[in-house]
Amino acid sequence: MSRRPNQAVVGQDGRSVARTVANGSVWMFGQTIAAKLVSVLGQVVLARWLLRPADFGVISIALTFSVVAGAVQQVGLREILVQRQRHFRRWANSAFWMSLSISVAVCFALILAGPLASRAFAQPALTRMLVVIGVTGILTALATVPSAKLQNEMRFGALAAVALGEGLAVTASCVAFAAAGFGPACVVLSLCFAAALRLPALWMMGRPAVRLAMGLRRWKYLVADSGFIFLSGLGMAVVSQGDYISLGLFRRAEEVGAYYFAFNLSSQLHILLSVSVITVLLSALARFRSDPVRQLRAFLSASRLLAAIGVPACLFQAALAGPIVRLLFGEKWSAAVPALSILSVGVCFRLATGPAHSMIKAQGRFREYCVFYAVYGITFAAAVAPAARAGGPILVAVIASAFMMCVDPLLIYLAIRPVGGTLKHVVSIYAGPLGASVAAVGTVAAVNAFIPPILALDLVRVTLAGILAPVIYLVIIRTCAPQLWNDAIGRIRSMINRGDGRRPDIPRADRPIPSCAPDWRVSPSVLLTNVSAR
Repeated sequence: MSRRPNQAVVGQDGRSVARTVANGSVWMFGQTIAAKLVSVLGQVVLARWLLRPADFGVISIALTFSVVAGAVQQVGLREILVQRQRHFRRWANSAFWMSLSISVAVCFALILAGPLASRAFAQPALTRMLVVIGVTGILTALATVPSAKLQNEMRFGALAAVALGEGLAVTASCVAFAAAGFGPACVVLSLCFAAALRLPALWMMGRPAVRLAMGLRRWKYLVADSGFIFLSGLGMAVVSQGDYISLGLFRRAEEVGAYYFAFNLSSQLHILLSVSVITVLLSALARFRSDPVRQLRAFLSASRLLAAIGVPACLFQAALAGPIVRLLFGEKWSAAVPALSILSVGVCFRLATGPAHSMIKAQGRFREYCVFYAVYGITFAAAVAPAARAGGPILVAVIASAFMMCVDPLLIYLAIRPVGGTLKHVVSIYAGPLGASVAAVGTVAAVNAFIPPILALDLVRVTLAGILAPVIYLVIIRTCAPQLWNDAIGRIRSMINRGDGRRPDIPRADRPIPSCAPDWRVSPSVLLTNVSAR
């Protein structure tokens, strides 16, 4: 019997799993970069020429309903199928029918809620947009099982191709719908269009065995774990959308649109780096459940690499938010600049949490995950609602950024504690990149202070910072944190050499866990100082 690529060959040997993860990371990261480049271009076109800030306010409210509906529709079934990958065929049929049934019910609920939402937020367009969101949820639910099957088989090349095609379809159709005069509805229409294209592609590649019998007897066993994932998904929805809801209730659509624009722009790097890592690591860490040393090593390696790449970029974005926004999107988005700067600092701490989500799910700790996000969601909503009413978008951005700086490192600690992780490991993820980034970006900011504050010189500021900041950052990391530098270079080389027959440097379980903190050769005073997606 023929064997699908990356299926049976990766199940037993740790080196094969690690090699597949390295290859998968390249595939997923490559497609994410390509999709993001196209997405950024589409956002520039939409924000600069086709949509107004008020339109983005309506989009943010509609997508809030989409996120909440998605949490209900998915119910964590994909994560359960990945976590139970050895018994996938036993649970796939029941998971398919359960997901589809819930999605149809949610679709009807959204149709009924449309008129109420339109009146509550004073946006008549929401009625039609919620109908489209409900249909999109059904299409997404139909793709849950084939997507989980491809992920279990570690066929990341296929997943990357589908994700790239979906991203291109979303961007192209969104611009087309906006140009045709659909206004803020262009976003939900493009998501529905892309989901319709994604569905047959996943089914042709995954070919899951789904029967007409709904397997109702197994639903209750899926509900046990999926219930916790569902509740945690609702908590995540409150965290990711609570600020939009609060601003939508108390502020004008233009203010909501400016805040949504700022948060969306600040999160692009987090989406670029973390989403692909979550997809790859969830499958790999699930295979290492019986080997906590290997789990911890894979987690720390991925988190440190994410922080080393993402933290300097986020602080660069925070320092140069004004020139970047004016150059790409025009003066009409100047109101979003303060929120963008504040939120970019918070995203620095969210960047490294992608592996934490994968770790907790791979360990099957759905109850703890649920409790964490229940507490997070309640406290965030309680803090952000009065901030939206009293202070507007800037105060909401301060609250959101503060939560990311405090709560997201806590999530990392909770993820690694059962496998021997400590608070020192958490500090080691952020310490080196933050210290080097503050020094590099601070130096660039001091140099830019001598450039006159003229709009025509924004390109000079961004170009100068784009050259100086990376050079200063890399020199500091290479000199002061050689362990972090060597680990990052080693990982990049292993990805580059994945196809030349050489075996990447796979850490063995009998080797000691890497040191918690980088080997700093200078005084500690050098250290000065995030779906899905959000």
